[in-house]
Amino acid sequence: MKVKFKTIGIKSSEEAMQDAAEAMHSIAQGRKAHPVSACYFANIETFNKILTPQRYELLRSIRKSAPSSLKELAAIVKRDLNSVQEDVNTLVDMDFIEFEHHGKQRAPRVHYEGIRVEIVM
Repeated sequence: MKVKFKTIGIKSSEEAMQDAAEAMHSIAQGRKAHPVSACYFANIETFNKILTPQRYELLRSIRKSAPSSLKELAAIVKRDLNSVQEDVNTLVDMDFIEFEHHGKQRAPRVHYEGIRVEIVM
């Protein structure tokens, strides 16, 4: 089984734009683009606002328990369903969580074994 990691980190907007320009240049020259499983934030404050301790707990709980629904996840973490839904939506937007559909139920899933933190100096 291949271990997959999600990379998150701190990188300035200029560095992110430079990386994107280099990737586009490579593609324009006919080279294959490498898929990146990374998410960068402009500063540590933004990073801390997005990956809060509560959201990290959701990721760990989903990975460990594989709940069949958000309602079950809320019960596991002993939190209000609405606040769990809000946090899950943020994590979906950041590509940390995906949903598996089982009929009418949506089961949240984390398809990463771990998270790597990278800070560009």
